[in-house]
Amino acid sequence: MPLIFCLRVSRNSRKAVEPPMYICNCRAIRERDVDAAVRAGARRPVDVFRACGKSPQCGSCACEMRQRIDETIRNERAAAPAVLAAD
Repeated sequence: MPLIFCLRVSRNSRKAVEPPMYICNCRAIRERDVDAAVRAGARRPVDVFRACGKSPQCGSCACEMRQRIDETIRNERAAAPAVLAAD
């Protein structure tokens, strides 16, 4: 049976919009939820759960969530403007 992938198209931009990716299926925590929690200060999976107002259940998402946390931190640091000290 062939697999069919669907991409939604935004009405305003006409660009393909990827469907939300879930990091934690048990608690319905998406990548964007993890990203927002990291921007608010989360550095561990338990911090992400607290920021989302949820509690961990089975723990199978912990590795993927740690990877997403690290990736988000790297991206935020790379996007941050460099601050130069004046002489």
